Amino acid sequence: MYSIQSRPVGSTEFVGSPPPLSESQIGRLLNAARSLRDRAIVEFMYGTGCRLSEVTHLRVEDIDFQAKMARVVGKLGKKRIVLLTDRAVEAVQSYLNGRQKGILFQSNLRAQTGCLTAHNGGWYSLWFNPRGRRTRRHRKLLGRVERLTFEEAKRKHDEFIASLHLQPRFQNVPLSKMAIQKSIQNMSERAGLRRVSAHTLRRTFATHLFEHGAGIEIVKTLLAHVWINTTMKYTRIGPDRLNETFRRCHPRANLDEQRTP
Repeated sequence: MYSIQSRPVGSTEFVGSPPPLSESQIGRLLNAARSLRDRAIVEFMYGTGCRLSEVTHLRVEDIDFQAKMARVVGKLGKKRIVLLTDRAVEAVQSYLNGRQKGILFQSNLRAQTGCLTAHNGGWYSLWFNPRGRRTRRHRKLLGRVERLTFEEAKRKHDEFIASLHLQPRFQNVPLSKMAIQKSIQNMSERAGLRRVSAHTLRRTFATHLFEHGAGIEIVKTLLAHVWINTTMKYTRIGPDRLNETFRRCHPRANLDEQRTP
């Protein structure tokens, strides 16, 4: 006799990776967002199925909000078009607040406060000039240590830095992959969810499309998969969907329809 061991039909277990979220869990994750940027990240990644690498360097100029499409760079530098949901468009536009260019998900802008330091008997102001192709450090002598107390030197330093009207150091710098993952992780912890990552959102995108009737070939195209087997691993077939589809699609599954009056 042959013994065949397998997981139960309709099992939602995924080997080596967390299962997709339910629709209610996606709602809980979004409710745990504490900034417009965090909400936009989840809505965009769940609404497009993008890979993390496709999101980090995406620019605002690559998004067509009217057509609800975006042009991203995928694996091996291949460009592709992804579709946006209405909720993703709304969340991203709220986060941008009128900004029309630059990296989509930017690192938080940090105003330059400079640095006050004592060196060779003098108080110096240090600051960085981000203009041009290279960032250079500059310094200015504020006075001698024996003539200025720290409080007086600090006041002169603050006034001098304010007069320079320096640009933020991290303007137009993309969020790193680690920063995006950390943002999603923090939201999931606040929502009481476990093992949620950027890849979880991509898997959830595929599963929810499939559960709502999208064909496997459509899901494959939207995910930019080369092989259909890869897409099949992304989608979860629940027992209700399996039974309902079988009864609807097999020509001899429904006895009542086969009987003639």
